[in-house]
Amino acid sequence: MDKKSQRPGFVIMASMAVAAIAFFLPWIQLFPPASKKSRIGSIGISVRKSMRLSGFEIPKAANSEAAKTAVQLAELFNKKSDIRTQLRQAGQRTYAVYLLPFIHFGLGLILLRQKQVHWLVGVAGFTAFLIAPIVFWQAKNTLAQSNSLAAMDYGLRLSLLAYWGLTFAAARILREARGA
Repeated sequence: MDKKSQRPGFVIMASMAVAAIAFFLPWIQLFPPASKKSRIGSIGISVRKSMRLSGFEIPKAANSEAAKTAVQLAELFNKKSDIRTQLRQAGQRTYAVYLLPFIHFGLGLILLRQKQVHWLVGVAGFTAFLIAPIVFWQAKNTLAQSNSLAAMDYGLRLSLLAYWGLTFAAARILREARGA
């Protein structure tokens, strides 16, 4: 096996490593309100720092006891009776975050093992190419529509760039197959 045929394998493995590391890096940064100092209830705790959540922590935070208490308070002060159902569904949807690294590893394994099945390599590469902009757009719109002060952080961007690493590797495999 010559060095040229090893390059896509290296890119795939590097991409999988970046995706694994990026899953534990900050994905979302939550900022305090505009005053940079806010009081939580009558307790008087001041919040001055931003909070960062990794991809691993997002479902845990959304489904924690503190989040459930916030749902109950929101229901108490809001006349809409379906807010609890909507927030519960949103909390359950956060588990989809765990799918991103698993899909990445599945596509990476397909690209590593199935270099001779060109249509499968093409499908895996195209899927990886589509996932990155779709997830980026969905995250950007979700953060923009929520009235919270939150922004995407570098861990999510790295994770999505890792998908494009798989796309690059798939294109390289197909190009080498066409040239052989």
